[in-house]
Amino acid sequence: MSVAKFFSLDLTETEFVCICYADRPSNAKLHYAVRRLTKKTKSAYVMALFLGPAAEELEKVPGLSATTKTFATALDAVEQKAREKSAASEVAADEARPAASVAG
Repeated sequence: MSVAKFFSLDLTETEFVCICYADRPSNAKLHYAVRRLTKKTKSAYVMALFLGPAAEELEKVPGLSATTKTFATALDAVEQKAREKSAASEVAADEARPAASVAG
């Protein structure tokens, strides 16, 4: 993605971002992409998916929540985050309901 297109993305309310690479990018490019995404999305879970040749061990990338090498594990992460969001929404809804009073 070009820098110009990146700035045009509307990432409002984005909760999960998966950056997919067909080949292993340089550490500088990965750091840049993650830094830009975390600034635009504030609290999104950011994952990098490497589809090309096996990626060597990555150094710690601030803002990068996880890395994976297959679509299956990326999908598992998306499903897990969706379940967590759903559970959190249910708890919030339960807390928002007024407690039933028992008249005696």
